[in-house]
Amino acid sequence: NVYKLILVNETCLLSSSTVDGQTWHRRLGHLNSTAMNKMKQGLVNGMDYSDKFVTSKSSCQICCEGKQSRLPFT
Repeated sequence: NVYKLILVNETCLLSSSTVDGQTWHRRLGHLNSTAMNKMKQGLVNGMDYSDKFVTSKSSCQICCEGKQSRLPFT
């Protein structure tokens, strides 16, 4: 179920606006910083953000909430 697309012109798939790293982080389902930096370095065409993605653990509230754990009621 994987399709290979051979396109003559890639410009129709690219956006000309620049977005920050936090926006890409949210768009990609709260992806970690290592994977985002690999994508920025050339793994993905057209992905570029002007600032360095913040790697602090408290930068994204949703990521912090997802890493919390709760002890079971006993």
